[in-house]
Amino acid sequence: MGTTDKVLRITIAVTLLVLLFDRNFSVELSVFFFLFAMLLIGTVLNGNCPAYKYFRINTNKNLNDKARNHARDRALIKNYLKNYYDSFTGIEKSIK
Repeated sequence: MGTTDKVLRITIAVTLLVLLFDRNFSVELSVFFFLFAMLLIGTVLNGNCPAYKYFRINTNKNLNDKARNHARDRALIKNYLKNYYDSFTGIEKSIK
């Protein structure tokens, strides 16, 4: 879960809690607002959202950058090892 997502969830939760204590809602609506605000705060503290996992959504840009960097590093290492192997086999062939 990205920073923007966390800030938005906290803002919505605080707004719901302020409305809950500021206005006179029915008991059912008050319970719903309270539970929804707690759900939002819980997902922020946990760092992930079950719905995001189900729909395969990722709002954490840092994680996306790490994955891209990891893939790039793997490709660089693979190319380096291929070039090293090719140069080594070239030397081995020239010795024989």
